[in-house]
Amino acid sequence: MSNGLKMQNLKVDPSTLLIGLDGCKNGWIGAASELGDLTNVRLIKIRSFDDLFGAFGASPGVVAVDMPVGLVNDGSRAVEGAARKILGSQASSIFTPPERILLEFASLNGHLESPYPSSYDDSYNVVNDWAGNFLDHGVQRQAFGIYGKIAEIDRYMTAERDPRVHEAHPELIFREMNNGDQLPPKRQAEGVESRTALLADKMGVDAGLLSVGGDDSVKSNRDDELDALALLWTAKRIATGEARRIPEVVDFDPVGLDMAMWF
Repeated sequence: MSNGLKMQNLKVDPSTLLIGLDGCKNGWIGAASELGDLTNVRLIKIRSFDDLFGAFGASPGVVAVDMPVGLVNDGSRAVEGAARKILGSQASSIFTPPERILLEFASLNGHLESPYPSSYDDSYNVVNDWAGNFLDHGVQRQAFGIYGKIAEIDRYMTAERDPRVHEAHPELIFREMNNGDQLPPKRQAEGVESRTALLADKMGVDAGLLSVGGDDSVKSNRDDELDALALLWTAKRIATGEARRIPEVVDFDPVGLDMAMWF
């Protein structure tokens, strides 16, 4: 299906800069190219989401990012359930994002980034206990590790309502590339090989030959690079109106952000 409401606000041409952005251990890695030439890709590491808009020398026309855009105040988002149904046995790759009130509690009390009030583990325990006491659920430890990045995007999107920024998920994208079939786990050699082959087929890119520039203090892995490239492919599909989204019906959060994953 076409992009609906978002495409009304996007102006693209062959020179439009596209970016696929994936979170990594202490920052982000972006894959960028012009819409007219997806084979000419740059990989750049940045420290914060806000750095994205100057890191590539031009303002992006479309960004596909593997991080939640739009949060609920209570309960859960419909998009995670829809994504888990598609991924089946690989559904564990879909984390449950925090409610906005939980994210605000963690942020206001200094629990989302170093230096923590005491330690990372203590901050996790405080946030987990607060969620249990006031929201009747715990917090996944692995999910807590990306709360800081979720907060970065939520602050930006709540303020800017930027129609260029779209949430996406690499495992949905690779499955779309693979005609709906499941791939081996991405950290296994077979998984790396199959994803690299799909990127070569769909984008004309040899991921093994790409160098990574940008902030050397940011640490990324091979799977982060492959995910960023897959997100770039989806940014191109968003720009051209080819991308799919779940849910198909627009689902706004309380501040007016559309909660959807594109692939």
